[in-house]
Amino acid sequence: MFAYIKGRYAYAEGETLVIENQGLGYLVRTAAELLPRFGRPGDEITCYTSLVIRENELAIYGFPDREGVTLFELLQSVNGIGPKVASLIIGHFRPDELALAVLAGDIKALTQVKGLGKKGAERLVLELKDKLKKAGFEESSLSPGVSAGLTELAPEELADAQTADVMRALLVLGYSSQAAASAVKTAYQAEASLESNIKNCLRSLSQA
Repeated sequence: MFAYIKGRYAYAEGETLVIENQGLGYLVRTAAELLPRFGRPGDEITCYTSLVIRENELAIYGFPDREGVTLFELLQSVNGIGPKVASLIIGHFRPDELALAVLAGDIKALTQVKGLGKKGAERLVLELKDKLKKAGFEESSLSPGVSAGLTELAPEELADAQTADVMRALLVLGYSSQAAASAVKTAYQAEASLESNIKNCLRSLSQA
């Protein structure tokens, strides 16, 4: 399993890029929209990867940051979403934009992604909302990441139990505990609903 590949950006073609490392050229699949974020041919780059193994295929999908890998694997957990469509979704949306589209049930925005029809978008919204809930909101104990983030909050910010739920949601979406805690400090409102607070924190992260 490759966590990342570090080497020279050799060339790109279509939805693939080749990274040269110690005389080997690694063929990495990625969305065309993500290619500019890797730099230019000749640059030394780090590509974060996810290995996809299928019956007749072995492919490496690459992203310019670890957050992309987290979202890629989360998207593939949705019934009917394969690696190619998952990669295209990440190329089309920033993480905060995708999360807001899912939370708002914005089917029109989601169907702008090539290969994602209305039924697929509806399933994506339904299942990702459910996965966010199961991964964060229904856990009785705090994960290490949430605990780490909560230590950065002041006692008065911890008085509202919903704070931990917002932290869990942001961590599930791939944000670090430090970034999540910073967003909570900036955008959390005690009187707002859980969904509104998640949206507010995502907007804050998108502007950081």
